Amino acid sequence: MVEEAQSHTDCLDEKTLKKLRAKYTRILREGMRANPPPTDESDQPKRRGRKKQSKVKNLLDRLKDYKNEVLVFMYDFAVPFDNNLGERDIRMLKVQQKISGTFRSLKGASSFCGIRGYISTAKKNHANALDAIEKVFLGKPIFPQDYSSAEETSEITSHLILGYCAALIPE
Repeated sequence: MVEEAQSHTDCLDEKTLKKLRAKYTRILREGMRANPPPTDESDQPKRRGRKKQSKVKNLLDRLKDYKNEVLVFMYDFAVPFDNNLGERDIRMLKVQQKISGTFRSLKGASSFCGIRGYISTAKKNHANALDAIEKVFLGKPIFPQDYSSAEETSEITSHLILGYCAALIPE
């Protein structure tokens, strides 16, 4: 299966896609059989509304309802199989909170998030993080297209970096 996927550049061939979709559906069916919806219990008084389902059943329902979204990585190789990048982006924020307990100010938290966002974007665009930060202070940020001028980008990012450093220093 891996060899088949490597031979294609941007998606799997239709035959392989059909096999994998069928396997996914079969696995979901087996899961549904193993985790049926709750049944009416005659000794319990009737309650209004939907019956509470198990967490496993709720997950199976979501995997069935969002089948196309779950399997999108098979149709487009640009979509990652996992969510590691998103989790990595959040991790540094959680580490900072764990070490310090909290941010000292809203300005410090905002600056931290701005800097981390800039570094994360640089890495996702295959740029070196230190080079990207250095270019900000030289007035030549690597993402000027998002702002009206490179000077504005540099000013905003350097303001975030300096603001964060200042927020770390106790008064």
